[in-house]
Amino acid sequence: MRHVILLFTRREDLGGGSLRDFVATTDNLSLRSLVRECDGRCCAFDNRATGEGQRRQLEELMAAVKRLERARQRAFLSNHLFFEAQKLQRDGGGAREEVPEPYLAQVRAQVAKHRRDLEERERNPALRERNPALRALLGAKKWILLNTELCVCVVWCSLLILLILLIICYHV
Repeated sequence: MRHVILLFTRREDLGGGSLRDFVATTDNLSLRSLVRECDGRCCAFDNRATGEGQRRQLEELMAAVKRLERARQRAFLSNHLFFEAQKLQRDGGGAREEVPEPYLAQVRAQVAKHRRDLEERERNPALRERNPALRALLGAKKWILLNTELCVCVVWCSLLILLILLIICYHV
């Protein structure tokens, strides 16, 4: 989650309160954990915003992207849609109220593809089961990498016990 900025919609439901306050006080522990994993990088869009409000929201999001880019020293993940958005912003697309239709079509197609993938995971039990196993395996790998000294100690102790057992069996 080092390269993720969470984008929430329905900012208008916060009633003037801040997103950070909402996340800090919510009873939804999963949401708080997710925001923590992203180092607190999040912003919210008001679905009812128009004109200047939309531009401010876009500027807020792009500022978060630039902060992340600087923090990661340009070592970030991206895709062609992100590059298109940057190009639109450089060409003045960020200052207009309308977004070019070809770009919107690309975004819609990518969203539809992700939605189909998620629906397929929901329908297919094999895909659903594989994901938690993979997560557990990656979690174990991460734990081993974080606790290298302990793992080395366990391996050495196991080898020592095996050597002692071999010596005992050889002399008996």
